[in-house]
Amino acid sequence: MERWRAELVLAAGATLGEAPVWDPRDEVLDWVDLERGRWHRFDPRTGTQSSRTVGPPACCVARRAGGGHVIAGDGAFVVFDRAGVIERRIEVAMAGGERFNDGGCDARGRFWCGTMAETPGAGALHRLDPDGSVQRMLDGVTASNGLDWSLDGRSLYYVDTATGTLDVLDHDPVSGALGGRRTLVEITDGLPDGLTVDAGGDLWLAVWGAGELRRYRPDGVLTGVVAVSTPYVTSGAFGGSDLETLWITTARRDGSHQAGGLFAGRVGVRGRPAPVCGL
Repeated sequence: MERWRAELVLAAGATLGEAPVWDPRDEVLDWVDLERGRWHRFDPRTGTQSSRTVGPPACCVARRAGGGHVIAGDGAFVVFDRAGVIERRIEVAMAGGERFNDGGCDARGRFWCGTMAETPGAGALHRLDPDGSVQRMLDGVTASNGLDWSLDGRSLYYVDTATGTLDVLDHDPVSGALGGRRTLVEITDGLPDGLTVDAGGDLWLAVWGAGELRRYRPDGVLTGVVAVSTPYVTSGAFGGSDLETLWITTARRDGSHQAGGLFAGRVGVRGRPAPVCGL
């Protein structure tokens, strides 16, 4: 078992920091303060950050292949052009008390994002395709959270936080269809949250309440732990020019100086470039 410690990089005081993703074009880390509806861009070269309000909520962000970004927001995928101007909104039908939560893009430019619902099982996992259409891919969801794919794209690692498990679903990398689902990891000392898969195929899972990001092999065996000095860890992503810095977001659920901050650590492995949205 390997152990590391992440250090505070920015005392951001985010209410609910989420969804970090590295942008190699601008060499910045995109992330959101979900409940405040804030989209942040942190530049590690200068230690400074630019921010804008795009919600609330602002749930997760993806780069567009041709420039610009897409943010899952208030009942819609909000599409920004290269200048940061809203180009259009792609509405998604949702029930009362339901909102987007976490998501990410697959290798074919499809942007997957799930919802969180006040009524158990009333949420869903949605997929925004490059042609602008939205597909409802999974029902019976309560708190859709982290997702990422195996190296060959044939497995979707997926968290519905309400289940307390990290699951794996069969995934067709060409069509994007989902198949059988099984539990890979059960969390009993916290809640599973965001996740990322590194270039070697291992999974890094944020555990809300435990103050940790945990590394698992694809067979579910725990092989490493990154300690964070605040308990409410939400997600992680690899970035930096060499993709070897692990960036970690947290939530401000206590009064400490570090809660809601942005953390980073070097763990001796390389991440994968984040796929872009095909819009």
